Amino acid sequence: MKHQPKTAASTPSRGGLFIGLLVALALSAAGGWQIFKLFVRLPRTHVELLDEHKPDLLRTAQTKPLRSGSPEVLAAQDLRLLSFSLAKATHDDGELSRLRGVISARVAAIRTPQLGRLQQAALMMLVLERTDTPIATWWTSLEPILRGLDEASFAHHQRELEDAWTRSHENIGLGPATSRRMAQALCGSPHTAFLQVFVPRIQKVIDEREAVGDAKTATMLQRIAFRLLKTWVLEPGPPGVRLLAAELLREQLHDRKDASENAIASNLETWRESYRESVRRLPADVFAYAGGPVLTPMQHDRLAERLALSTWTLGAALAASIPALALVVVCIWTGRGERLGLGTWATSTFAALTVMLCGLLWIHLRPESIWHDLRSDGDGIRYWWRHPFIAAAVALAALFAGGVVARRRAEGGTRLTSWAATALLSWCILATSLIGTGLTAEHARVRYEQADAPRAVDPIKTLGGAQADKLLDGVRAWQP
Repeated sequence: MKHQPKTAASTPSRGGLFIGLLVALALSAAGGWQIFKLFVRLPRTHVELLDEHKPDLLRTAQTKPLRSGSPEVLAAQDLRLLSFSLAKATHDDGELSRLRGVISARVAAIRTPQLGRLQQAALMMLVLERTDTPIATWWTSLEPILRGLDEASFAHHQRELEDAWTRSHENIGLGPATSRRMAQALCGSPHTAFLQVFVPRIQKVIDEREAVGDAKTATMLQRIAFRLLKTWVLEPGPPGVRLLAAELLREQLHDRKDASENAIASNLETWRESYRESVRRLPADVFAYAGGPVLTPMQHDRLAERLALSTWTLGAALAASIPALALVVVCIWTGRGERLGLGTWATSTFAALTVMLCGLLWIHLRPESIWHDLRSDGDGIRYWWRHPFIAAAVALAALFAGGVVARRRAEGGTRLTSWAATALLSWCILATSLIGTGLTAEHARVRYEQADAPRAVDPIKTLGGAQADKLLDGVRAWQP
């Protein structure tokens, strides 16, 4: 008969444990969904998922600007593909022969064919070189292609193509920074191969024309080379193209007699080195789709910290759920129960807050561990993220300590339910924290996308700043 009051008193507690279990599961599901949405929206993951599950959507975003783009966009794509073919032809005789047969028609189809004619000349010089044609006869083959281009514009329009691809990818749901980086990866730097073929070989022709006394032709060809390099140093585009154009122009101006041209050469070298030093100094962006240096350090680091804290909380909440779920099920199954006192609430809150505080301390005291995890791709156990497992261990230790305290405050059959209640409440608090950290990480992701997009438009100017950009004033004023 003495056992009856305990059974009656336990009935509402069993119901409370069951309701608490449902609340914990609901909070965990909400937090897990928030973390899932965050991860699928991270730049690289978002693109990879689209490529895997919606490849047609991604393909449409890439082809639409090429079907209905402006004349500049269409010309940029044609010129880009010609440079890709030229790059392949430098080490593939079959491609060289094929391209030789079709390049005239491809150049004629370009809306603004001036640059295409230089690409055609580059191919011609490559053919003449491969066939061991004497340099003295090259001009005969090149004259129909190059005559009259000394006043032409040689813009490659890569920026227009990049902008069109950026807008197209934003329209399918990618973030602004992800869309910009995706567009830059698609554009690539194929024109570097063209520069490496054209400039050294046209310089040989210039030297040959000067040697035979044809100063007029030599001057015209030198003017073409100078105008090409000047345009590509100044025109917004891939850093690799601009830097190579700057290096080639510096080499050509360095030994000239004109002091102003020597100064331009010196400034070009300083400009290139300032960018390279900035890239060496900055860490790599762990979120950017195509990599590269961090362009927005504050937003990038904030996203890394918020993401690490959210995954720390996820690991802790999952670890807390295991003993909590087991203990609650045992208590409900055996009919044990207890009314929750203030001590249980305090112990649970203290345990959960201890776990979260340890997470914050780990992130700020061991940042190298967090960066190691963020740079890992998770491919294989040895590359799994470490800090969620550390969080799980901390959570289990905190729950064990909280359970010990709760048991000492309880008596008899209530000890097990005190431990269960402590674990369940800690789980609820951690699950609630998971929702909060997920939301703050998502906000940081949005801020990173918004901040990185405009700075990724011109990485050289972003990293070098106005002072480095002023080094190009001499190039802008120079009239070759």
